Amino acid sequence: MNARKFFQEYVLKLQTVYEHGEAVKIAEIAFEHVTGDSRRKMMLNPELEVQMESIAELNMFLKKLLEHYPIQYLTGNAWFYDGAFKVNQWTLIPRQETEELVERVLQYAKDDATILDVGTGSGCISVMLKKHKPNAEITAIDIRKETLEVAAENAKDHNVDIHFLQCDFLDAEQRNALPVFDIIVSNPPYIPFSEIEKMSKNVTEHEPHLALFAEDHLIFYKTLAEFGKQHLNDKMFMEIHQSYAANVLAIFEKAGYKAVLVKDLSGHDRMVEATLNH
Repeated sequence: MNARKFFQEYVLKLQTVYEHGEAVKIAEIAFEHVTGDSRRKMMLNPELEVQMESIAELNMFLKKLLEHYPIQYLTGNAWFYDGAFKVNQWTLIPRQETEELVERVLQYAKDDATILDVGTGSGCISVMLKKHKPNAEITAIDIRKETLEVAAENAKDHNVDIHFLQCDFLDAEQRNALPVFDIIVSNPPYIPFSEIEKMSKNVTEHEPHLALFAEDHLIFYKTLAEFGKQHLNDKMFMEIHQSYAANVLAIFEKAGYKAVLVKDLSGHDRMVEATLNH
């Protein structure tokens, strides 16, 4: 079948569920993953054909996509910062905003800093920090063994050495067994359960709720603030929910930190950086 025509029809079907721009982007990822052909190649080669086996796989993808299944879980990988990462149902799909968190840490951290990544997920933050600061010593923790297995695969794929540790950070005994770090970085679960109905089904029906939602959506910030008093040498970098920026600032200021709010490139309150007042 003609590739250009099939692509156009594919986008139209996706638009029954997705906005046009998102439908095009998803179709591009699907086609390139399955056929190896980019949209640009299809546009430049009007006679390009899609093979029958590729059509079958793309139609299987389409069925899942129309059920709001994330394209990243279908292809098994997502792009983050400057590299590809394996993702599955045990890991959150990395977001562009989190790239800005990584950039802030890279700009600030010394080359030989000791860094703790709380709630590492796919390992995307840790891996990129280690890749660009190879002399840094990085420990990455998560509550689930299955999640850490994916993170370890990503570290291996990027040829970096990270100390992965299964740890329930909300358990005082487990977190207090951790050493002192120069920098702590975290993109913790920060979405209240009350917001589930407002969110995309791609997220709420398929991504791990443990990595997104918390009964007390500020609990990780409260715990990080307390933990940092005994385990932080220098500075903490955290991604936040833009609607609760003032709450997070208040938690750290009350705990004796100098805390500043940082906006993302879209102008949203996205990060809090906290330094202990010694």
